[in-house]
Amino acid sequence: MAVEIVADPAQLLEPGEFACVVAAVPDYVPAIQRIKQAAKINGDLRVLVRDRTCATWLERFAASYNRIIVRYSVTRARGLLAARWQTEIPPHVTDEAILSSGFLAADIVPRAGQAYDDIVLEHYWGEFFTLVRFPVRRAGDLVNSLDPARWQANRGLPLVMQALERRKEQWLSQASQRELKRLVMALFDAPASLKTNLGIYKLLQGYPPHFGQDILKEWYTIFKNLGLDPSPVNLEGLDLGDTIQQIRYYLNNLSPHITSLADLEAVLDEMSGFLPEEFEWVRGQLRTKGDALQPTSQLLHRISNRFRPIQEQIQTGLAALQALIPPAYPAAPDQNGTAEDWLHWAVQEYLPYRFWLEENDRWDETMAGYASRYADWFYDNYVTNKYQNQDRWVFNLLNQARASLAQGHKVLFVLIDNFNFKYLRTLVFQFNCRGFRVIGEVEPMWAPIPTTTEVSKWCLVAGEPDLREVQGKSYKDILDKNWHGYFAGYQVVYLSKLGDLNNRSRFDADLILLNYLPIDDALHKDEQQIGTTHTATIEGHIRALVESVCRFASRARVERELVIYIASDHGSTKIPPTLEDLLDDKFYQEQAQDRHHRYITVPPVRATNPSDYDKQHCYIVHSDRFGTQAHYFIPHGYGRFIKTTESLYVHGGLTPEETIIPFCRLARTEIEARQPTIRLPENVVRYSVKASLVFVVGNPNDYEITDVELNVVESDLPGVTVEVIPAGTASEVTAPVRIKRRPGVVALENITVKGSFRLQGLRFDIQPVTVPVEVRSLTESKTGFDFEL
Repeated sequence: MAVEIVADPAQLLEPGEFACVVAAVPDYVPAIQRIKQAAKINGDLRVLVRDRTCATWLERFAASYNRIIVRYSVTRARGLLAARWQTEIPPHVTDEAILSSGFLAADIVPRAGQAYDDIVLEHYWGEFFTLVRFPVRRAGDLVNSLDPARWQANRGLPLVMQALERRKEQWLSQASQRELKRLVMALFDAPASLKTNLGIYKLLQGYPPHFGQDILKEWYTIFKNLGLDPSPVNLEGLDLGDTIQQIRYYLNNLSPHITSLADLEAVLDEMSGFLPEEFEWVRGQLRTKGDALQPTSQLLHRISNRFRPIQEQIQTGLAALQALIPPAYPAAPDQNGTAEDWLHWAVQEYLPYRFWLEENDRWDETMAGYASRYADWFYDNYVTNKYQNQDRWVFNLLNQARASLAQGHKVLFVLIDNFNFKYLRTLVFQFNCRGFRVIGEVEPMWAPIPTTTEVSKWCLVAGEPDLREVQGKSYKDILDKNWHGYFAGYQVVYLSKLGDLNNRSRFDADLILLNYLPIDDALHKDEQQIGTTHTATIEGHIRALVESVCRFASRARVERELVIYIASDHGSTKIPPTLEDLLDDKFYQEQAQDRHHRYITVPPVRATNPSDYDKQHCYIVHSDRFGTQAHYFIPHGYGRFIKTTESLYVHGGLTPEETIIPFCRLARTEIEARQPTIRLPENVVRYSVKASLVFVVGNPNDYEITDVELNVVESDLPGVTVEVIPAGTASEVTAPVRIKRRPGVVALENITVKGSFRLQGLRFDIQPVTVPVEVRSLTESKTGFDFEL
């Protein structure tokens, strides 16, 4: 037991750790009395002395006692720092410098065994500065870690700057190359400028050297000669405006010389892939040069892969490029005999090509003829199909919801007005991204005619093939009256707009029918009026719809028990304003009771006794035969009663895109993605030559995997992307590679393959796969290689 007097004039210690504190002269006498009492009984007492005068007096007082009984010590910053950091403090580090550098106030926790300089450098400058040599191979990571604000704050801390200066001198003394010395100097003297320059090099690295040198001057040569990898540098926040403008000038100057896909691909290989401006130039070339640059699926994959770093920014543009690629041309419907034949032909062959024509504002007379043949068959067999194939019609869809209700599920039935197969993939993808996936298959359904809301939607909501049997006067009224017995015991709620769903916090019904109209509204407007393409607008509406539905499911806590039904009342078609197919009968223009682009309402006498002109140009829809409340004329083919003068969509007719709609059910499911298998049967590799490796990639999952990206880590060429690998199959994937010899590595024994894939709408990483390879000398064979050194 002893009395410990600790002098702390710099006030480095916490008073709470001491039983007695001498902060001023008046505290001196009481402290002396307590010290004497403790010394007399050989008691324990800790005294903190903060006043300098009292510290001098107490030092003399302590000297009158044996050190075993009373000990006096002075707290110094050096000693306290050495104790905290568990390291030796160099002699040149003074108490004053420690205090002015704020070491004792900083939250610094060194690693065991760290030296003083390394502790300071790691905490204030970053881990890279603890390395004894400048890390050339990781210079990109080092430069990316530079924080200008941090450097500015550190400049007022003397010991911190001294440690940095010592590291600078050490790195400079070890740098034998002039370029390396220049790089080290810039790192310490102008870190912000160096970071910007390396960011510019990241953009220019693939472009011709003369172009890079014109912009970066000597720095281009320094970075290139040192082999710096700029990829870790984050471009956000860097001043790149002038460089981006120069890249635009360079690309625009190349535009007149791009006359083939090979020309375009050569420039694509030069691009950084980090600039929307680069992507827009590529898109412009493909959009403006027509058939001379007809894109392919392979080219689109290359573009997507090149611009993967900014893919979220260019999703709409990529979709527009995808629309430039024509699907397979449909076969003539000569062999179609049954209803299933016609539906399969329409969905799998006709509609994809028809949608491609619409997206690119093209017209094809042969396709129009196919649509007319389908319409003739549909009209001739309408009544028969309506009653013999009731499970193929929209008026049967609400019936199917009862099965889900009987299983204890909540049902959200989303009725999207004017939604055909064109945008189904976007809708399913958005749901997939949020964990909801299609149950079973997407089914094609027929809409009653004329394909308009007052006919098709009323039939769907009422569950009636004959509109004359509908009892209600509104959708809510129809649900209450037509479904009273069928949904007995279940509560059914009708919502007329998405906002009503957004305002609900509970799923307090059994079935909610949501009527969604924005897509129909957008399709009926001219693109000049909405200020963008119909596709871009509708994709935005789909995202908003899916997000609202999924948020409601989460908010109401019914994600696991919810089944989402997706259906529509009809589709629509886009007819070019230039198409001269306007029906000019005077009656249609002056006496039709209700006149639209693709149908008109006519009086009973005209429907019962149509003229020869009517029979030649129109489908006659008589109320008694077709189960409608009114009589209609619908033009053959793509005829119109009102001329289309704008870029918009119309409906009411009998074409496949107007009469066939998708129906599907979705539920939340968890995905267990299994990693693709990767083999390399022919595993011969040669250094520094451009070659092709053929991998066999297998898909062990129960669903197809898409957007499969493979990258060979050791290669300096871009990876390869495969569109789809079906479930349970393997595909050959050819990847271009060029592998350079690494210093200090005697022979390459393995390569590493990484990448990603998409399964059911979600993206998964391909975990690194090590593939054994055999290295041979170049002299053994030079066939089939591109010596692009």
